Amino acid sequence: MPPAHQRIIDKRGTTIDVLADVVRTALDGSEHLISLNLNSTRSLVESAAAQQGSLAEVHDLTDALALSRTCRRPVLEKLLSYSRSLYEIAAHVQEQLIKLAETRQAELNASLAASLSPLVERSRQNSPAGFWFAQATAKCALSAADCTLRVANRSARQWAEATEACVAASACAVTRAVRASA
Repeated sequence: MPPAHQRIIDKRGTTIDVLADVVRTALDGSEHLISLNLNSTRSLVESAAAQQGSLAEVHDLTDALALSRTCRRPVLEKLLSYSRSLYEIAAHVQEQLIKLAETRQAELNASLAASLSPLVERSRQNSPAGFWFAQATAKCALSAADCTLRVANRSARQWAEATEACVAASACAVTRAVRASA
């Protein structure tokens, strides 16, 4: 088999492996999300059943208002816990996908450098005078592409950190509101 065909087969295998990793990560996240939803639903149904039993024992409006206040806090705490867990799952999946992307980018950069270096060297040896300008331009373009990918990754990380800070601040605010309402 010619080397070019073997390289194509290797690249196809690598692409399939990367896609499999992405799908595996997405399925793991989905599995955690489904588990979270089932557990949350089970907990809410049990709470609702307990509240219905308590509501059956209420005989006047003040008891109903007191029961409403005592039942509201656990529901809000469960909602807060659910949103935290949901965010943790999303952050974990995002982190895994970023790691996959960074790994793939590093492999791609190494592959490009390894395959382009001999080509550039051969073309430099067999080129007319002034080819160094074209060679420098090609190197500059590769460097700019690599820099762009690094900036995009850095921006994605900063966005994730900012989102995490906002969610943490929101969680603190909701916690304070729940405590204040009790």
